[in-house]
Amino acid sequence: MGDSNPEDIEIDLDAIYLSTHATERQQERDITGHELRAALLYGTRERTPEFGAGRWKYTWGDIAVITDNNSSDIITVYKLSPPRVHVQKAIITKEMKAKHAQALARLKDHSTWT
Repeated sequence: MGDSNPEDIEIDLDAIYLSTHATERQQERDITGHELRAALLYGTRERTPEFGAGRWKYTWGDIAVITDNNSSDIITVYKLSPPRVHVQKAIITKEMKAKHAQALARLKDHSTWT
């Protein structure tokens, strides 16, 4: 269930407490402080009962931040599944296959290695 009025909680970035768990997850998952702050300031906020009653989930880009009811304590942070990107398949020609075979043959010839 989404929150219809995200402005009703004011976030003081200087007063936010990052739990030990959240700090470890931030480092482990290579999430920057900028990404964390951006999620809190600009992200979509919704209730998230899977992390316990009274928790908020802020989502910004591929970053999710779970906070307490007052959004003053960060409980955990994680990256969402990477967005799916449609990449058009390339047509591989006979010439490309031949060049690939030649490159493989050169790699197998150790006398050409420097």
